[in-house]
Parts: sequence; structure tokens; C-alpha cells
Amino acid sequence: MPTFSQLISISPNNEAIPYLATRTGYLYVNLNYGGNPNAIGYIRRYNLSNLTYTDLYSGNGHAMWQGVYLKHKNLFVRAGEFKDSGGTFRAGIAVHDLSSDTISTYYRSDTGDANEFIGTVYDYKNRRIIVGERRQGGLTSGSSYPNGGGLWVIPEDSLSNPSAWSRVYQFSAIVSGGLVPEVRALAILGDYIFAEIWDGTNVRIVRASLSNLTSWSIIDDPGIDSGVYSYRDMVYYMKKGTNGNLLVVYSKDGSTWSTIDTGIALSSLTDASLPVTVSTAHGKYIFIVVQKSTGASVVLVNFDTGTASVVGNIANQVGPHQAGVALDDTVFLGGAFGTGGYIYQYKFDSKRVLTLTTPSSASPGSQITLTAKLTDGTNPISGATIEFWVVNSLVDGKFSGTLIGTATTDANGNASMTYTIPSTTTGFMIFRAEYRG
Repeated sequence: MPTFSQLISISPNNEAIPYLATRTGYLYVNLNYGGNPNAIGYIRRYNLSNLTYTDLYSGNGHAMWQGVYLKHKNLFVRAGEFKDSGGTFRAGIAVHDLSSDTISTYYRSDTGDANEFIGTVYDYKNRRIIVGERRQGGLTSGSSYPNGGGLWVIPEDSLSNPSAWSRVYQFSAIVSGGLVPEVRALAILGDYIFAEIWDGTNVRIVRASLSNLTSWSIIDDPGIDSGVYSYRDMVYYMKKGTNGNLLVVYSKDGSTWSTIDTGIALSSLTDASLPVTVSTAHGKYIFIVVQKSTGASVVLVNFDTGTASVVGNIANQVGPHQAGVALDDTVFLGGAFGTGGYIYQYKFDSKRVLTLTTPSSASPGSQITLTAKLTDGTNPISGATIEFWVVNSLVDGKFSGTLIGTATTDANGNASMTYTIPSTTTGFMIFRAEYRG
């Protein structure tokens, strides 16, 4: 049977955000300064065999909410804020070089606490990271910009050059006379980008074209601070249904929407506040950790069947903005749970390890072979359907993209397909293999 249990307790009470798990046995966790008596945040590497850890970085006022993995550069980029040498909060990024396990930080010196980066997405087509500002973090002390609501573009080749970062849009108040909203979450599906904006009371899901980040249309006012996410070939968010339950609302084209009723009753706007959503190695599932007024529920959503089930409960509330990451049969969830910082783990009862082999280089118009291998950790698994994808966007462990083909594993657990690189391709392409389970 699947199991759900606490893995790590963190003291002092930093907000824990697991963002990368590796098959070499490490779990990387961002620890925001919230709850730490010295206001120090960390980027920490845990050894999963014995739970000892090494701090790769520590910083005054360090808070990094979301991130993107740039596989072609072997970098993981986290977005948020930290204090400069003079003690002023600045919006910036922490760049984790995975080849050397070192951290470098960069910030805009003309930003303040309320310009802190929060919503984050990697736009593969345009080779850029798009980030949105938080407002509730504080005031714009030392800032040249309004108190939140901004949208920034960070070119992937200018991570270390903040002067090349551009503040391209300012969201206006959701209601007349209301506060400037913060950009809580971003997601990409095809040529669309979606944002959840929130002013502390009102929530709205909006959409724009990736080619025009200054013209946004309203999708929904979901009634709860739900976030918006993309995964595989869909975009989804949460809302409060007319029956009072938490609904998962999803679309495969950005225009036509379907719903899954989780069966979880909600009482207020703060219920389900920016729930944790984690993709798994079993690709038909998404985990949602639903924050409630009396604790949190861990929900497993099955998009194939359109169903949801509660698979675990947490006694204390989950701090907002927390995240998680999956590796093979295990999902790691983190947060500040009121009485302390914790990392939980959910283990499926069947282990599946999927690897993908691709050529290191190819020319436009040429044909390549993609080969995936599926095992139970030791033995190959035959007769399983493997999907092959071209990735268009990334946020934390979730991706969205285009399905380019399927293949069935043979007696050795291998599944292969050929693919022709489009003649118009420049730069690089990212491929992904998925097993739906």
C-alpha cells in the first residue's frame, strides 16, 4: 500500500521547499527565512540515506518560492528575494549550478520587498524566464517601481546580468479602487501564458499571448487563492464550486474547461491557499496539498478517470507557496506547518524508474532516435506504454509540451521512436518521456 509519513523535521522553523531529488541519493531543499529567529534562509542538500545535510548557501532574508530547471545548462534557477549588504530586500534569483553544486545570487538594485519575485515559469520557445511580483511581502523601500503587480522577463542568457532583466507589464487592480494585485503563479500552454493575480481578497485567472505580455483577458474569478499550473498537455487551477467543494478546473486548449470535484469542502478564501501541486512518475496523477482552516489534506488527482481521493492528512496548516518534487516512486512535500518546518514523503506501492536517452546533438531536418527504459528499480518492465514529449515550459518539477509519439517497452524495458527535428529549429530542444502508470 502507498504510505504517507514525515521524513524530516527542520529547526529553526524555516519554510521548507523541496525542489530537486536525484538518483544519486540527494534531496535539495530551499529553506526560506520565515520562522528562523535570525531571519536566515538556506539552500540545503540532504543525503537521503541518512538525512544528514550540507548547507550550500545561507543568506539574510533569503526567500525563494518557485523555480525552473534549465537542463540544457545544468542549472536550477529559483526566484524570490534576499537582503543586500545594506539590509534592504531586493528581488532576485538564486542560480544553482548542478555540475559544481554551487549557488550564485543576482538581484535588481532598484527593487524592494514588495517587488519580490513569486510566480515563475520558463518559456522554452522564447528562451526566457517570466516572473511576477509579490505585493504582501512589504513596502517598496528603495524601489523604483510600484508596490507589486509587476511582470518581469529574464533572458536565460542574462541570468547574471540583472540590467538586462525587463519589467514589461504592471497589473492593475482587480476591482475599482482596490489594491494592486500580486502575481502568485504563472503557467504556459501552447502559445498562451496564464497568471493568477490576487489582492488579498479578490482572485482572478487571466490569459495572454506569449507574443504580447501586455494584453490580458479574464478567464475566471475562482473564489479561492488557487494558483494556476500547466502539466503535460493541460493547464489547471482550483476553484470553489457551487456545492462548496474544491474543484480542479483544467483545459487542453486554454479555452474549453472541464472540472474534477475533489469532495473537499471549503469554508473561506484562505482555504486551499496556493496549494502544493506535484507531478509524479506515474504521469496520470497530480498531488494537491489542500490547505484548510483546521489543517491540510493530501489529495491524489487522476486526470485519466477524472477522480480525486484523499491519501493523507496533516494536522497543522501548510504555509502558502510551498512546493514539492517527485522522483520515481516517492513524492517529497515541504512547508511550514505552524509548529515547525517539515518535509513529508509519499511512496507509491510500485516503484517505476524511467530514463530517457537522446542524442547530444542533431541538425535541423535530421532524424533522431529517442529511447526510454522502464524498470522497477532493478528489473525491466515490458508491455508498458511510454509517451514522448517535446517540452515547451517548466515550473519546478512540472512541464507542459507537445506529445510527439508513443511506444511499448520490450522484454528489456526499452521503448524507442524516431523523430525528425523541424527544419526551422534553432538552438536546442528538450525531450521528456512519461509513463502514465
